[in-house]
Amino acid sequence: VSVEGNTRFDKDQLARVLRLEKGDVVGPEDLAARVRRHYENHGFLDALVTTREAQSQDPGLWHIVVRVLEGERVRVERRVFVCLARDQDPSDVGREIDRVLEEELPNEPILSVPGPATVEGIFADPRGHNPEPMAMTPASVYTKEAYATALKRVKDVYLAQGYLSAVVGPVVVMRARCRPDSPAGRCIEEPLPEVSGRCQTDEFGKPSPEPAPPPGLSCDPSGGTRCSPRLVLRIPLHLGPKTGVYDVKFTGNAAVSDVTLARVVKLETGKALSYRDVEEARSRMKVYYEDLGYAFVDIQASVRPSADASRAAVRLVTRERDPV
Repeated sequence: VSVEGNTRFDKDQLARVLRLEKGDVVGPEDLAARVRRHYENHGFLDALVTTREAQSQDPGLWHIVVRVLEGERVRVERRVFVCLARDQDPSDVGREIDRVLEEELPNEPILSVPGPATVEGIFADPRGHNPEPMAMTPASVYTKEAYATALKRVKDVYLAQGYLSAVVGPVVVMRARCRPDSPAGRCIEEPLPEVSGRCQTDEFGKPSPEPAPPPGLSCDPSGGTRCSPRLVLRIPLHLGPKTGVYDVKFTGNAAVSDVTLARVVKLETGKALSYRDVEEARSRMKVYYEDLGYAFVDIQASVRPSADASRAAVRLVTRERDPV
């Protein structure tokens, strides 16, 4: 396997990306996907990776050539949180997203292959030039996969706070086209259409997903259109009402009274409810039964929100089985 067209990463760096061992059976599509993911994770969102096969000098063997058109590095300039309530701090959301991006994306200096200007300087300066680190932070990079993971984390945070009907995402990438008269190396951006959040609710007051964005909101470089290297991410965060506990019911519990189990599960009426609270209540109840000798007890929990999601009933169903 060989790689062509790479100027920002040398062959040793890309060899580590390909992770090939002697005797590995890997298809061209998988090789291209590995290289493309590497470039996207470092901010080269427009990188185009193709493969072709050429017959090797060894009979019966084929040589795979991975061709890269790197494109310009793309950066996230800012995030816009649509429909976020005024009592919520967008900086808290941003920090939560950044923590996930730091886990999902590269977060170390990468030495890049010298560009053309540096190569010219090598011949003008006998001391030569070393590759320089590409300045990057995970917060400046957008990939669909990393942001899907980040928004799942954000939603889990709000679910834990009792926002059981919260609508989080999806991300809308806003990217301007470059005007046709933009000079080389500089993008004069065409204005993007203005988009306001609808922030609508259904008939019961629960948040509704934001409508699909209008056409023209994000430049597509695949057809040869020159696009801005700056991204603005539009992220709906419509939390809706907090869900409170209004009823806790126990069924199937013959050996332990409802009053005792209510003290064990610690679900107080009127307090905000999260799915984590329910799972912890189920776990406490199971441990309590096991301490009584019911080693094979089975407990199932369910949540039944009201139509407006402002309150919910919790049901804990027990199959005690025989104690041991």
